[in-house]
Amino acid sequence: MDRRVGVTRERWQCVRISPAMSVASAAVGFVMSCCGPAHRLISFDVQPRLACPGQNVTVTWEVDGAARLAIVKGTANPLPDQILAAEQPVKSKESRPIKVDQTTTFVIRAVDANQAKDPWQGSKHVDVPVADEQKGVTTTCTGSACSGRFTIHAEHDTAKVVRISAPMLKQSGTATPARVCVTHDSLNGVCIDPGGSLDTSVAAEGEWKLETEMPVGAAPTPPGLSVMVQIACP
Repeated sequence: MDRRVGVTRERWQCVRISPAMSVASAAVGFVMSCCGPAHRLISFDVQPRLACPGQNVTVTWEVDGAARLAIVKGTANPLPDQILAAEQPVKSKESRPIKVDQTTTFVIRAVDANQAKDPWQGSKHVDVPVADEQKGVTTTCTGSACSGRFTIHAEHDTAKVVRISAPMLKQSGTATPARVCVTHDSLNGVCIDPGGSLDTSVAAEGEWKLETEMPVGAAPTPPGLSVMVQIACP
């Protein structure tokens, strides 16, 4: 360690100090020098974001500097201790197929990044459906007609929605059964009555639209809408 500016000797050697340069200006030059930009996370992605048990997902990342990858199974919201226990050193740039058999979270970390300043960590989870899942939206309204959209990311035709049930409307913190209409794939505004369900077989992948007609005299606040979807894999 060179105590004059608090940098490692190897990095100090990146800066050539001319007689006219002060130690302070050399330190500035160090930041802008051939040592390169600050270490950081450049990119991170996982596709698809919904997978069937036993299916491969592709995890792609690029990090400036050293990288560590954590694969945490069984949760979409891992604790910091779970991430640290699972992480392993990996190449700084790679695209890797990884098989999943349950909901799994992938976390990439740029080890040498300045966490207070630079992008240093990315986290993405893959849903592996094993039961009904609630899908909800916030809405916007035109008159009494209110609608919103959500997206399921899955490989086309790999995962299918086979049942839609429990249509709900939430307003002012209170959720109540409601008539909700669904548009996606071959479903074109198909309505499900309160307490009802719809058996279907459509690809899970893509954008889904939920809409409802607000009753006369309802509060003007746009409601939240939700349904339960059962996703099946071949």
